[in-house]
Amino acid sequence: MELTDKNLEQLQEVMDSLSLDDLVQLNNAICDVCNYGDNRIYSTDEMDEVLYGMNPFDIACRISYGDFSASYAYWRFNGYANIVSIRGRRDIYIDRDNVLSVYDREPDMLPDDIKDFFAELEEESDTEADED
Repeated sequence: MELTDKNLEQLQEVMDSLSLDDLVQLNNAICDVCNYGDNRIYSTDEMDEVLYGMNPFDIACRISYGDFSASYAYWRFNGYANIVSIRGRRDIYIDRDNVLSVYDREPDMLPDDIKDFFAELEEESDTEADED
């Protein structure tokens, strides 16, 4: 499906309206599909599982050299492998081209709002094709 500039602006509006949970889902879908594992965002509840087997001193260093607070729901590793809390939407950058890659390869991994956006676009293009 070919997207117009208007469609891309609409996609950006949908992305801007996503909840933090949906934004994290989108980020992690991009990580999985585009092989960007270093950008994965984890839930604070997953910390034991993700850090399992690490030396406690190494964990303490990653937390102290990072910017971690247990009061936030999400965290990631920064470029130095230190642990950084996700304090809100401003801490997550999503490139539209990566969203399009996920849509092309694994659309079921996208948050519902973005799936709905693409479904509406497909309906419009089907309607236009029927009119021709």
